[in-house]
Amino acid sequence: MQAHFTFDPNDEGWAAATLTVTGERGTLILDGRVPNTVRFTLNAWEEQTLNTWGTTVALTVRAGWQADGTLALTLLLIGDGARWEVRWPAPDAPVTVHLCAPHYGEGHTLSARASTLGA
Repeated sequence: MQAHFTFDPNDEGWAAATLTVTGERGTLILDGRVPNTVRFTLNAWEEQTLNTWGTTVALTVRAGWQADGTLALTLLLIGDGARWEVRWPAPDAPVTVHLCAPHYGEGHTLSARASTLGA
């Protein structure tokens, strides 16, 4: 399964995303100022790095299908405890990305609508 998304304008500089799930493995490709690929395994934590905010950060990622059919990903930044919560409720639905980082001020949510770009 693969889906493409176009982000609303945002401070992170993310323009588009592609979410792919094949069996128990998947990727979330974020296109923007610095493209990134986040790898994940369903129902398991996976450590990796992400190039963003002008630096490389270590993170651990966990993904899983929720009871209501939503694909949920948690990206936990190891160095400072901030996390991104990604939610994709259905194939034609938008994806939301919520930053939970109280020490940076209030969290914020990015929204990306389903798109045929990149298909």
